[in-house]
Amino acid sequence: MKGFTLLELLISIMILSFISLGVYQTTSSSFSLREDLEKDGDFYNSIRVALDIIGRDIAHMYSPQGSAFPGDIGKATIIDPAKPNEPKERSPYTDVIWPFWGGAINAMGVRPARFLGEATKMTFIANSNFRLFRDAPESDFIKVTYSYEEDTLAGRGTRALFRRTHTDVFTEREDSATEVRYLLISRLKSLKFSFLDGEKDRWDMTPRWDTAEGLYKDVYPAMIRVEIEVFTPNSDENTFSISQLYRPELNL
Repeated sequence: MKGFTLLELLISIMILSFISLGVYQTTSSSFSLREDLEKDGDFYNSIRVALDIIGRDIAHMYSPQGSAFPGDIGKATIIDPAKPNEPKERSPYTDVIWPFWGGAINAMGVRPARFLGEATKMTFIANSNFRLFRDAPESDFIKVTYSYEEDTLAGRGTRALFRRTHTDVFTEREDSATEVRYLLISRLKSLKFSFLDGEKDRWDMTPRWDTAEGLYKDVYPAMIRVEIEVFTPNSDENTFSISQLYRPELNL
């Protein structure tokens, strides 16, 4: 029987090698494309989740009207700022001063929370705290701070959006043991918070919105705009920009 010559075997091996190389390159590029798509998906999903968290906190921004409470709390006598010592029968908490809260608005001690907003930072009280344990020394309130600052873990010059929360809402200490700080959006090129003046129907141009003093004392933003520009994955030049509007669920 006649078999294959050495030349025929070499040619066959060469052809098989080319076919194997082509299959390998196709498979390798497919895996590489899959990894890139997964990175892009994670990138856009992380931004969506971060913006949803911001929206949830803003929607739960706390500043009550006394009459909105049930029972005796809602029926309590309203305190007239011109007559701070009346009524005589009142909760002892009406005279307590807390750093991030306004004065009592009725005899049961109900009071508004403070909102402090700047171009790259905002802090407010939200009633969105979720207690995991019934006996935890917490309430439904949480002090939330969003800030645009340097991300030391990602390298020098890299900036990010961080969220800080305090369940101890009646203290001004920044080193409180109840503080939780975590990164929301990394590799930011820019970030800006803007606040809508509902009475004048214009976006505020002042550098600071503070409901405790100044032009916006006891006045809350009708809407809050968050504008971000973030570097896309594996690039220090290409960026992705988004602008999102949020409305606090307040009686403005």
